[in-house]
Amino acid sequence: MKKTTNGVLRAVPTQREQQRMTTRNRLFDLCVAEFHRIGVEKTRIRDIALRAGVVAGTFYFHFPSKNHVLLELGNRLIAQVVDQLPGSPTEPADLERLLNALVEATIEVEEQFADRALFRAVVSSFQHPSVEVPVESIRLQVALRDCIAELGTTAGEGALSADELSTLILTAYFGALLVGPDDPQERFAQLQRTLLFFARALQTAEG
Repeated sequence: MKKTTNGVLRAVPTQREQQRMTTRNRLFDLCVAEFHRIGVEKTRIRDIALRAGVVAGTFYFHFPSKNHVLLELGNRLIAQVVDQLPGSPTEPADLERLLNALVEATIEVEEQFADRALFRAVVSSFQHPSVEVPVESIRLQVALRDCIAELGTTAGEGALSADELSTLILTAYFGALLVGPDDPQERFAQLQRTLLFFARALQTAEG
C-alpha cells in the first residue's frame, strides 16, 4: 500500500499490472494511429497486434472490438470537453452558459483532434456503447441535469424530468455532431443554435 498526499491509502500496481497497462496503452495508440492513417473500416487487428509484438488474442483481451477502442478514444475526448465546463455538483452553472461553453469546448477539442471522419466515428460509437464500457458522457448528462433542475421547470403533470430533458439535449448534441457541416464556423453556429434552442425553451417555460 502507498500513502498519498491527502492521507488516502492506495494500492501500488504490481509489475505485472504495470506491464498490462503499458501493453494496453501501446495497442490503443497503435490502433488510433491506424484509424487516422487508413480509417476504422480498413484497420485490421492482426496488423496492430503484429506491430505491438503480441498475438491478436492479446489485443482482444484489452479491446474486444474496434468499437471498444473508439469508445475509449471518445471517453478521452469528451473528458477534455467536460473538464472545461463551468459549474459544479454543488453550484450548477446557468444552463445557457453551460451550453455555450459546451459548444466552444467541443469545437476546440474537435479542431485539435484534426480528423473529422474519425471524430464522427467516435461520436457514432456513443450511440450504441458496449454495456461493459462506462462512458464519460454520463458526466456531461449529470451536469446538464443539475442545471435543468435548478431552473425548476420540470414540475407539474406531464412535464419531462430533468433526467429526461438532459437525455434529450445530449441526443441532440451527438446528432448535431454527426450531421453538422464540415466548415468549423458553420458547425459551431449550428451546434450553438441546436443547444441554445433547449435553453431558451426552458427559460420560456420557467417564465
